[in-house]
Amino acid sequence: MFKEDLIKEVFRSFFGDRISQVAACGSIVNGRSNASSDLDLLLVLKDHSDEDLVLCRKVAQRLSSEYKIDLSLQYLDELPANAADFQDGAKGCLALTYISSAHFLIGENIFKAMFSSLAKEDLQRSAIKSVGDYLHQMYGELFESPEDTDVLRTRAFKYLCRSIIDSFIYYAPTDMEPYKKLDKAAVLQRGIADDKIGHIVKNISITSPVILMVKAIENIHRQLWQDLSPQ
Repeated sequence: MFKEDLIKEVFRSFFGDRISQVAACGSIVNGRSNASSDLDLLLVLKDHSDEDLVLCRKVAQRLSSEYKIDLSLQYLDELPANAADFQDGAKGCLALTYISSAHFLIGENIFKAMFSSLAKEDLQRSAIKSVGDYLHQMYGELFESPEDTDVLRTRAFKYLCRSIIDSFIYYAPTDMEPYKKLDKAAVLQRGIADDKIGHIVKNISITSPVILMVKAIENIHRQLWQDLSPQ
């Protein structure tokens, strides 16, 4: 259950009127979560304090009985004038596609305008980087645990589904609205039906060996590089 009032109360208790925006996105907000789902939150503050990271940890601790929190912090005066320079955690400007269609608990959505000004090639390069990050994450996990376990298969399937969605955005830039209600099985079925990557994922299922899922992510990454718009 998404407890909006509780989340707003916790943020305001620690940051008060310094808050510019608080946004929530992901499966919990969209009503398709499971026991392992994180609650993805973005906090934008009007000004800086040396205590902000400590306060963010306290927010996560206060909400830990309800959710596993993934909290990103941005400052209003550090948001880039050029949308291509936007960063959110490990993600590049592709993160704007997720944030621009997030649910804003506090403040106005200032990210839609940034997303709409993003050049297609900047978005494409950011998608390539994100899919590459998923691939390298799975390479590392396979190195640490080469056995085909249920946990590893679940992780690989998650990253494959993220790669599929990123490829949809790569070829047809949009916000996340068309994908917000899709569970992972539905994402895979859309990927299989897609004329760009369908041939890559057509033989994949949630029970496929991990190595096949990782190979599919690798092939999606290669396909995106091949189709990058000419400079």
